[in-house]
Amino acid sequence: MWLGEAGQGSRMKLVVNVEGGPLDAPAAVAKFHKMDRRDFAAEFPLEWALKDVDLAIGAAPGDVPPLLAALSAQWHAAVAAGNGRENISVARLALE
Repeated sequence: MWLGEAGQGSRMKLVVNVEGGPLDAPAAVAKFHKMDRRDFAAEFPLEWALKDVDLAIGAAPGDVPPLLAALSAQWHAAVAAGNGRENISVARLALE
């Protein structure tokens, strides 16, 4: 298996270290395969997840955690594009 120039194999090592180990998340793997097939049938609609993220932002004392702020912005854009009733994984389309 060719992984590129010297040093590029370290990326594959990270994958191998996570897969099947304590950091492996079977639910995330299942979602990845659905996303890869572009299957966004709702299991947990994006609009519901966005509601929860916005509630967390509203409850955060002081500054809004940057990751939540970025997530909220991306998900609001996906909902505005008409994807709110699709599975939460549809938000990945904004990254393409």
